[in-house]
Amino acid sequence: MTAYPQPMRLRFTVDEFYKMFELGILSEKGNVELIEGEIFEQILTQEDEKRFRSAAEILSKRLEKEAIVRVKSPLRISSFSEFLPHVSVLKFCYDFYEKRLQQSADVLLTIEFTPLKYNYTDHPKALWYAAAEIPEIWFANAEAGFIEVCTNQLRQIRIFRRGDTVRSESVPNLQIEVDKILG
Repeated sequence: MTAYPQPMRLRFTVDEFYKMFELGILSEKGNVELIEGEIFEQILTQEDEKRFRSAAEILSKRLEKEAIVRVKSPLRISSFSEFLPHVSVLKFCYDFYEKRLQQSADVLLTIEFTPLKYNYTDHPKALWYAAAEIPEIWFANAEAGFIEVCTNQLRQIRIFRRGDTVRSESVPNLQIEVDKILG
């Protein structure tokens, strides 16, 4: 009987990940993430893109001069992980992070728009965000009509439904209607 070699799973560093873009191996920089050395493609519909760009615009207006809001901006978690949170709310920085890439310590809040099948316990990035000590994560599920707000490294979970108002624990003065985030 012939023994067949088992497939080997390759892990990449963030530097190797960027080299793949430079060499043209990866081409959709805006839709791929590196999670614990593995490359994942974000599958997003036009409706998804519209939702989180709209949410980011609303948050930007509300948080002007208090925080910086970014859409799909790289967030290095470790030397093996770099995420593209759908929306990030960052501590205010006068140079708007032009001189350096934002890091997990700069993040006040991330928003991930999730498909109907996910809740925070199923979301592939939930534990990594918690391990990186992101103070607040919102998992927005437009199809189901709710936002799961996770704080205290996933130890505190609050659910807000359409018609409710979400109050952030990590971003002072941020309260916003669920409907405005979900679209």
